[in-house]
Amino acid sequence: MGKKLIDLTMEQLQSNCNLILFAAPQATGYYPKVGFTQHLSAWIKNKN
Repeated sequence: MGKKLIDLTMEQLQSNCNLILFAAPQATGYYPKVGFTQHLSAWIKNKN
């Protein structure tokens, strides 16, 4: 369900937008698996 929500959100973004998530430390293992890169205080997914 989480990946589908991320995919649907990304589809709605314009090409020059990014999705930035502020997440609990327990989620740090999940976001790299679905295409996010780590920032010092957030997870970012660029629409390419």
